[in-house]
Amino acid sequence: MKTVLTPGEMRAIEGDAMRAYSIDGLLLMERAALEMLRLALSLHPKNAFLVCGPGNNGGDGLALARLLHLEGVPVRVRLLAEPDALQGEARKNMETLRALGIGLRQPWPEEAPDLIVDAVFGTGLSRPPEGEYLDAIRRMNALRAAGSQVLAVDIPSGVDGATGKLPGGEAVQADHCATFQWMKRGQLLYPGRGKCGQLHLFPIGIPKPAELPPLRTLDEDDVRALIPVRAADAHKNSFGHGLLIAGSRGMAGAALLAARAALSGGIGLLSCACPRQSVAPHLQSQVPSAMALPLPSGVEAGDLVLSALEGKTAAAVGPGLGRSETALSLLCAAWASPLPLIVDADGLNLLAENQADFPLRSHPLLLTPHPGEAARLLGRPVDDPIEDARALAARWRAVCLLKGATTVIAAPNGDTLLNLSGCSGLAKGGSGDVLTGLLLALLCQGARPFAAAALGAYLHGRAGERLSRERGERSFTTWDLAQANFFDLTA
Repeated sequence: MKTVLTPGEMRAIEGDAMRAYSIDGLLLMERAALEMLRLALSLHPKNAFLVCGPGNNGGDGLALARLLHLEGVPVRVRLLAEPDALQGEARKNMETLRALGIGLRQPWPEEAPDLIVDAVFGTGLSRPPEGEYLDAIRRMNALRAAGSQVLAVDIPSGVDGATGKLPGGEAVQADHCATFQWMKRGQLLYPGRGKCGQLHLFPIGIPKPAELPPLRTLDEDDVRALIPVRAADAHKNSFGHGLLIAGSRGMAGAALLAARAALSGGIGLLSCACPRQSVAPHLQSQVPSAMALPLPSGVEAGDLVLSALEGKTAAAVGPGLGRSETALSLLCAAWASPLPLIVDADGLNLLAENQADFPLRSHPLLLTPHPGEAARLLGRPVDDPIEDARALAARWRAVCLLKGATTVIAAPNGDTLLNLSGCSGLAKGGSGDVLTGLLLALLCQGARPFAAAALGAYLHGRAGERLSRERGERSFTTWDLAQANFFDLTA
C-alpha cells in the first residue's frame, strides 16, 4: 500500500526529517531533479522549455534545467519572478544556471518545444492563479496542443494539492507528473487526477516517520493478498450463503445484475428475496444458479426476510428496492439481523429518510453510496470525498465505500483507502448493482467489510478496464460486467 498525504503533511514530515537527520534541503532538491532527469531523458527531447516559479517547485525546475543542459539537451528557462527575489535552495540553483550562462527570462517559444517542464506552483496552491501565472498556464496548454509533451513537477500548476480542485477553473494539462516520496491527495482526486497524465512516484531519501496518516492506495500485490483462498477440497457451503434483498416493479434488472455478479464473485450459494410477480420469474430464468424467495407486497414481506436471514453468511439490501412501505420493512428486517450487511441504492435512501428509526448496529455494516446518496445521508452536499466518507463511517460505525472515479473506502477508526482502478465505461446504470453483488460474494467467502470493500472496488474497476479494451468504453454493458471474471488481474 502506498501512503497519500496532504501538502501540509508532506511539508511537516519533510521538515521534521531535515531537522532530525540533518538532511540538507539542497540534497533533496538535487535527488528530485536527478529522478526527473531520468524521466525526462526517457521522453527523448531534442530541446526543453522550463517554466519555473519563485518557490521550491521552481527550484526543482531550475535544478532539472541544469542537469538537462549538462546532458546536452538545449534548454531555455522562463522564470516567473525576478531572479534576485529567489531564496534558499531555489536561489542556489538559479545562481548555478547564471554561472553556466543560461538565461532565466527567456521569451515564450513561437514553435512548440519537444518538452515543457511545468515547475510553477507545486502542491501548495489553494487560490486562483492570476496575472503572469495564469498566462503561463494558458501558454503551456497552447504549446501542448501544438505538439509539446508536458512534464509537471509534483502537480500540474492550477491544481490544489489537497483537494484536486482547480481554484481558478484552469490548470496545466500534463502528460507526465513526477512526485516525490509520497503521493498527494490532489493528484488522485478529480479533476486534478485528470490533469496529471501518467503519475510517477520517486523516492528522494526522506526517512519514513514512526507514524504516517491513515490514507493509502492499493497496489496489485495488496489485492492478491486479499483474495480469499479456495481450498481444493472445498464445497459450496465453504464459500457462504448470501441473501440478496433487491428488486421491485420496473427494477428487476438491478436484482438480476447483483445476483449474477455475486455468482461471478465466487459465492457458494445465493438466495434472492424479491417480489413474487415482477422479479422472481425473471431471476429464475436469467440467473438459474440463484434461488428465489418470492415476496408478497406489504410488511409481511419483512417477516419472511427475517426468517430467511437465519443460517445465512451475509446479506445485501437495496438494489432496485424502491422506497415503499414494503421496501422499508425489508430494510428493517435486514438491519435487525446479526449478519454482516451491505446497504446500497434505495436501501441508503430509505436509511437517509428514516435515520431515527435505525439504531447503530453492533454487527458489521458496509454502506456503498454514490455522492448523491452520501449527501442525503449527511444532510449536506458532498464536497471532500475523503472527509465525507470518513464522516459517514464514523456516524454509522460502518465501512463506507463512497463511489466515484476515485472511490474512497473509510473505516470507523479513520483508516482510508483510495481505489484508482476503473474507467468511464463504468458510468452506466447498473454498475453499482454489480458491485453490491461482488461485495456480497466476498463477505460470504470470509472477507471482513473493509477488506471486501477495498478488494471489490479494485476488482470491479479492473473488470471495467478489461471490458473497455475488449468492447470499448461506450459499448460494454453492465450485464457484461456482471458476468466478468473479476479475479483476472492480467494486464
